[in-house]
Amino acid sequence: MLMTKEHYDLMGQFEREHRGRRMDRESKESWPRGIIYQDGHVNELFAAYRRGYAFAVADYRSDLQNLEASRDGYRRDAERLQTEIDTLKSSKAEQSEEGTPPASAQPERDWELSCFYCNGSGHVFVKRQVAELATDVQEFKEDCECCDGRGFTIAFEDIPGIEAYVKSRRTAPAEGVIPVREKYEYALARLGLKDSPSLRVIFWDALDALEWEHVTDTYITPLSISPASAQDDAKDATPAARWRDKGEPDPHAGRYDVERAALPMGKLSDDELANGVFMHYNAPLNLQGIMAGTHSSPIAWVTAAKDRIRWLSRKLEEAQAAPAAGDARVPSINIEAAAKAMAECMDYPWAHMPEQGRATMREHAQTVIRAASQQQEG
Repeated sequence: MLMTKEHYDLMGQFEREHRGRRMDRESKESWPRGIIYQDGHVNELFAAYRRGYAFAVADYRSDLQNLEASRDGYRRDAERLQTEIDTLKSSKAEQSEEGTPPASAQPERDWELSCFYCNGSGHVFVKRQVAELATDVQEFKEDCECCDGRGFTIAFEDIPGIEAYVKSRRTAPAEGVIPVREKYEYALARLGLKDSPSLRVIFWDALDALEWEHVTDTYITPLSISPASAQDDAKDATPAARWRDKGEPDPHAGRYDVERAALPMGKLSDDELANGVFMHYNAPLNLQGIMAGTHSSPIAWVTAAKDRIRWLSRKLEEAQAAPAAGDARVPSINIEAAAKAMAECMDYPWAHMPEQGRATMREHAQTVIRAASQQQEG
């Protein structure tokens, strides 16, 4: 390119745009080494100017190639469409020769409705971002999802004879079972409403609790769960703690016998902690925020969630066990708190007491409370 007319024209344009500078040129033997002008600053300026020109030319050629490729693609689509049109015309001509009535004599297909989203074309143009910049957007041609690329939707109710055909394909419902259509018509008559797509959706949603019988196309009431199956379901349920089901001691004895505020991040409510864990469990480590006290590490959030789940599980078990352990004569007193108070009076820390000992202490507390209440009544 150095000895071409394009390069000389580029040098002339550069010198016209930068008049007033020293434009003495080096000998042509130095040009292949990138030394065009004697002034070093001017030479660097021209090198940048030449690189910008080369980039602009390359970009222009790339756009031109893309345009030519698009043109060739559209041309192939047009040729394929013309071939299909010619084939269709030839097939219609053959049918007319065989005595088939013309298209004008065929009944209109009123149940084929032009698709609203693609305007009957069967495809839509979608813009998608193809690179990091928001301006890097290209338009793609895709099949319309509404009509599956057909260009029209089908109104099944408007098809002549469709209702009689559907009825002929259905078997008679079993005795005592009301078909869905009769239920729907009865509901419309009872409420004084007219049939509409929205009412059909509401009616079908209301029947979700029933079972659909494929043979008769009707809904029947499902069988109730037998006691045996209910017990089996309870047996298969996941326990809150497997060590409790096996009668083993609490592996974290005493650790969670505290108030919620004593737990990690105990000042946060359960909902606030759940939201915080969801937002920050995999966030980058912010050392400056941790040192300033405004942020917490991801492991701190996960640890707080772990302790909160274990604490809630034990509190739920205590709340469920407290009423079941007593009877109707025991007043509404916190049995757990009374058992802890008795353990403290006996110099046996609740935190170091095994689960069997805690259960015994709860029974003693209930006995004492029951005796006190009977004495007050007497």
